[in-house]
Amino acid sequence: MTESTERSASSPVGEQGVSGSSAPLLARVLGGQVRLPFAFWVLGVAGNLLVWTLTSIASELYPGNPTVGAASLLSLIYFIFSLVATWRSASKYSGDRIWAVLSKVIVSLVIVIYVMMLFIAMVVVSTRGH
Repeated sequence: MTESTERSASSPVGEQGVSGSSAPLLARVLGGQVRLPFAFWVLGVAGNLLVWTLTSIASELYPGNPTVGAASLLSLIYFIFSLVATWRSASKYSGDRIWAVLSKVIVSLVIVIYVMMLFIAMVVVSTRGH
């Protein structure tokens, strides 16, 4: 194994051979050119947990602060970013297909649950005024 092959094999962006790509990291992530475990566990699970935790702490410490509202919007953008990255990485995954399928099923379920929660929140807010 050459040094560059070893580096790309251990790199989270090395699976599809993009570690030497001149494309910006953000473009590679959104293009699904990162390893599926990295997209799912690091960007999806750990990243969203971290962003959600920080946003929750900020909203508790500074209720009503417009900066917290902006942080909430940024956390939503990150959430969508991580779902897109995971879905596209699953589409390009060359390993055992079950992991790609399970990743897409989980992403789909997360989207359905999130939309349901938004709908429920809108119903609750709209009925409070009556």
